[in-house]
Parts: sequence; structure tokens; C-alpha cells
Amino acid sequence: MNESISSEVRSSHPPAARVTVLTRIIAVFEVVGGVLGLVMSLVLTMSARLDSTSAAVFIAPNCLAVYGGILLWRGAGRGYVISSALQLAQLIRFSSSFLFYEFVLGFAFTVGAGVRSFFFYPKIGSTGLIALAHTGAPFRIGINVVAVAALIYLLRRWKLTRDLSHITYPQTTGGSP
Repeated sequence: MNESISSEVRSSHPPAARVTVLTRIIAVFEVVGGVLGLVMSLVLTMSARLDSTSAAVFIAPNCLAVYGGILLWRGAGRGYVISSALQLAQLIRFSSSFLFYEFVLGFAFTVGAGVRSFFFYPKIGSTGLIALAHTGAPFRIGINVVAVAALIYLLRRWKLTRDLSHITYPQTTGGSP
């Protein structure tokens, strides 16, 4: 028996694998952005009387954001994977006469350029747009710097969590057995 064991219950998770404040902030933005997008998608599908396939295309990413944000809040590995995929989808904002693409869940700050101009585009909320034959639109491409930073952070945390997941820390209580 080792009497030097503390009487406190020790955590079964290594300190580095615990959920950080920044992880929780990303999770909150995903959940809020997903809920806002879900409400807007439901209103759009009801007012436009879309078929079920079109409605699913609008609703599914927002449901995934809410689910991924909740898992991320809890520190689950799947939460890091889902949230990373959602950040990846938010990286680019593209506009041309043939195609327009933008996807935002929560918060974005897009920096980009057009044919003869630069632009900065902050956004809070939820947007999912894909438009074909977007006639008359100027060519513009932008990078969401918030999504870049969040993606790098989430991938590093996921790797750290995954690397430490095989280590088990026994839960012990003080006293004699």
C-alpha cells in the first residue's frame, strides 16, 4: 500500500486532453450558427415549398453544426473531426459570373481580392449559399481567417487528444482498500 496517494479523486483524463476555453468558444459559435441557420433554413424551405431533397441540403449542415458543436464542447474526438470539417467548408468565399459560394456558421472575417480591389468582410450569423449562373457578379475570392485559425487549432487539439487517448490514468481514492 502506498500511503502517499492523495485522498482526492484524480481525473481519468490527462490535463492536455481537457477542453480549453478556446475550444468551448468555437463550440458555442458552431451551435449558435447552426441553430440560426436551422431556423433560417426551415423558414426558407417552408416559404419556398421545397421538395425534401432540397430541404435536406439546406437543413443538414446546420444540424451537423449543432451536433458537432455539442460534441466539441464535451471534448469528444468526433466533435473535433466534425468541427474541423465545418471549418474547412467555411475557408473560401468565391464569386464569379458562373458560381457563388459562401458558408458561415457563427463568425467569419473574410479577406480577399477581386479583379481590381481588396475586400474585408466580417460576418456574424449563418449563411450557406451556392449559386450557379450568378450573372453579373464580379470575380472575387476570399479566405475566412477565423476559419483558418480555428481549423489549425482544432486539428492540433484533436491530434493531442488522440495521442493522449491511449494513456489511462487510474481513478484512486484515499484510504485503505
